[in-house]
Amino acid sequence: MLFLPINMYTGDTLTWGKLVQDILINGTFYHLWYLPAMIIAIPIVTLAIQRFGLKLSWIGSIILYGVGLLGDSYYGLAEKSDTLSTFYHFIFTISEYTRNGLFFVPIFLVLGIAIAASNRRFSKQQILIRLSIAISLLLVEGLVIHSFSWQRHDSMYILLVPCMYYLFLLLLQLPSIKSKALRNVSLIIYLIHPGIIILVRGFAKFMNQEQLFIHNSFIHYLVVSCLSFLAAILFVKLFSRWEKQQDIAPDHRAWAEVNLAALRHNARELRQLLPDQNELMAVVKANAYGHGDVPIARELMRTGVRSFAVATLKEGIHLRQNGIKGDILILGYTNPKISPN
Repeated sequence: MLFLPINMYTGDTLTWGKLVQDILINGTFYHLWYLPAMIIAIPIVTLAIQRFGLKLSWIGSIILYGVGLLGDSYYGLAEKSDTLSTFYHFIFTISEYTRNGLFFVPIFLVLGIAIAASNRRFSKQQILIRLSIAISLLLVEGLVIHSFSWQRHDSMYILLVPCMYYLFLLLLQLPSIKSKALRNVSLIIYLIHPGIIILVRGFAKFMNQEQLFIHNSFIHYLVVSCLSFLAAILFVKLFSRWEKQQDIAPDHRAWAEVNLAALRHNARELRQLLPDQNELMAVVKANAYGHGDVPIARELMRTGVRSFAVATLKEGIHLRQNGIKGDILILGYTNPKISPN
């Protein structure tokens, strides 16, 4: 919605139907479609995994991605069938493209969840070799599709899936990627860079430097990227400072700061040291010793920890009510005659 005023300024006709479609499906400006796509895909994938499990959800996401392929890079094949052509014509009245939260995103969310749940490990060298092969094959696939002029839009490719798989694995081996600040920076860059593009173009026209800052695509890209990155870092630092001020009440003489990235790292290292038949159980009793049982347990779940220990039944119920899955062991005695309520 940040870019709706710009759409109106450029003369884009905004009917109520188009407005709803842009905000919920298409995105309003450039490639901001991925944010509504994530909002749509996350509940779909969550419900699918809860109801059907990871394997069936993976199969379903492949089918959806296949449907999306025929409406995107392989649309030339779909056009040859009257039935498929009619089907996609209907889809394009709802969404401008098949690169949306129903067809495009679920497969990558499920892929990420499958990687997180898997104990399979590759060396960095193995990942780089396989990623290089996948990227090369993706390039070949793109050239073949373009030679036949099949593409309606260039977003969805078969070889994109293995490319993302090995890219995910590579990113997980880079410690800096686990930083919350970097994740925030990347999201803010994504959000503000269309606005930075407009500012750069406006500056170039004002300074009569359109040839350098607009028509020279490399310089244009470089300037927009650098300014977006710097602006995002500044925003994150200011927000982080404000957030700390809100968290620490003036009457508190002491507090604890927990490095969640370090917590996840330590948990992964401990899990790797364990034999295959053993699992790590995290003790989060007494509100994780005063550090927050629910946030600590959530972070540990993301590393694959599926067992938790608490002191009382009440603590176990508190974890369950806040979405903590897996086994919960009560270390203390629980009288079977006492109701949880």
